[in-house]
Amino acid sequence: MKTSNRKIKKWLQIFSKTLVLVALPILSFSQGGTNDEVVVIKQYHSTLHDADRIEVSPEIPEFEQRKQSYNYQLPQRDFKTGYFQPNPLKPIALSKEKIERRNRSFIKLGFGLPWMPLAQLEYNERKVKDFQFGLNYNHLSAASFKNKFQRFSDDKVGIYLGGTPGKIAVGSDFSFHNIRNHFYAFPDSLTERKNILQQLRSFDGKVFIKNTTENTAKLNFKQDVRFNYFMETKGKSREWFVAGTTYLERAFAKVHHAEADFDFDISNYRDTASLQRNIFQFKLGYFFDNDDWFLKAKAGMAIDGKKVYPLVQISAEKLLYQSAIIAFVDWDWNFHKNSFAQFAMNNNFVSSSLNLTNTRRSDLQGGLKGTINGFSYNLAFHYKYVWNMPLFVNDTNDMKRFKVIHDNANIYTIHAEAGYNWQNTLQLLLNLDYHIFKMKTEAKAWHEPGLNISLRANYNLKDKFILGAELFVLAQSNAKLADGSASTIKATGDLNLSVEYIFKNYLSFFLNLNNIAHQKYQRWYGYPSLGINGVIGAKFSF
Repeated sequence: MKTSNRKIKKWLQIFSKTLVLVALPILSFSQGGTNDEVVVIKQYHSTLHDADRIEVSPEIPEFEQRKQSYNYQLPQRDFKTGYFQPNPLKPIALSKEKIERRNRSFIKLGFGLPWMPLAQLEYNERKVKDFQFGLNYNHLSAASFKNKFQRFSDDKVGIYLGGTPGKIAVGSDFSFHNIRNHFYAFPDSLTERKNILQQLRSFDGKVFIKNTTENTAKLNFKQDVRFNYFMETKGKSREWFVAGTTYLERAFAKVHHAEADFDFDISNYRDTASLQRNIFQFKLGYFFDNDDWFLKAKAGMAIDGKKVYPLVQISAEKLLYQSAIIAFVDWDWNFHKNSFAQFAMNNNFVSSSLNLTNTRRSDLQGGLKGTINGFSYNLAFHYKYVWNMPLFVNDTNDMKRFKVIHDNANIYTIHAEAGYNWQNTLQLLLNLDYHIFKMKTEAKAWHEPGLNISLRANYNLKDKFILGAELFVLAQSNAKLADGSASTIKATGDLNLSVEYIFKNYLSFFLNLNNIAHQKYQRWYGYPSLGINGVIGAKFSF
């Protein structure tokens, strides 16, 4: 065992040095070639753009001067990652894990109706100090009894490797995702399944390096490099990209901070012709944070081929009453690259030949948020102006497939969310978004519902029974028909119940009942969902 540990630690040293060599040229460029000595006085804080979700357990942790806890792994597949699954054929309400196990590795098997096998494997190795390794596999498939074309299968396998040698963290993850669907809208009894098969394959990878603790250099940094190869096996479309982000932060007098980030994205989309896109984004900024005020200003540019676009972010937060009432305002003028992979994973019935145009957005928001005891909330109003907003419309040459069109839009949004956690026994989470779309050219914001509501509730009964209920509400939307007229897609409500029985610390049994009201709603025009479905199974932890 000691020999094995020495080999692993030796490998980590080689791996970390390699990542440092990859990162140093970019870091040196971002620092302008200076050799000034700097000192970090604050931990690196990563952020996700456009992600304001409140955690179920609303707490504001106190700052601690200690080594960062390292817990890196691939995101586990969640059957409830959003209001609705991108593909409406899939059951949208297979429940999340309702209880945190002492053991992080497990095998989960289940079977449901209509013909719905489920299999999951998660293995995590953390016995070696400062080293993590793991792999996972997820399978879900279903087939309707009434429509022979209404079936899908979804498989994903991933592996991750990482560690914390010294004062840095290094890691990598790789995954393969395979989705098989059929264009089952408007069924024709003479059609063969092989002729309407849609098979999507995605190969993803990422490596990163970042500092994890305070050091004598006043510089927090993070460097990552990502790649993806995406293909539609029955069509001619292929897409790949190599991208990376360099983030630097330097603190002055503890409350003043300068930051810079550089992003590059080199991609190629090939259909009947080849579309090469090289996108670079630079941003420089300053923020002030004294636990009472948070002020931030950031500016830069996005370079898309020969075109240059401004990037601006201005934010302000003020604690009005401790952490219970926080007023905030934010203006973010950003640039987003649209891709074949993005559209196909959002709508699995998309055509393999697309017109790709990038999107810019100005998002001005303001509101109140806060947390007190076990309750958190966030209330905000957004005004967005979007250039080249992508919209899915049925292809007039083949209504079973979707193409993507673009239009400029004014969008007014009321956003509300609230979470409550009572002694880790009862957990409630509410999300609501109400949108008003004002399109420049198109008559409607096609396939965009004006209202999304999700309500989740979990109850842990003495660590023996984990009960769950989920309600999803989607307002009506509109589809564009071949003659240009609009067809209304009805509003829907989706109620789902789940129960998990913890038989032993290593063995549990679960039952999920989904879409209890048997609503065969359509997220995309022509594609009704399965209706009521359920899965029963067992989970073995080790």
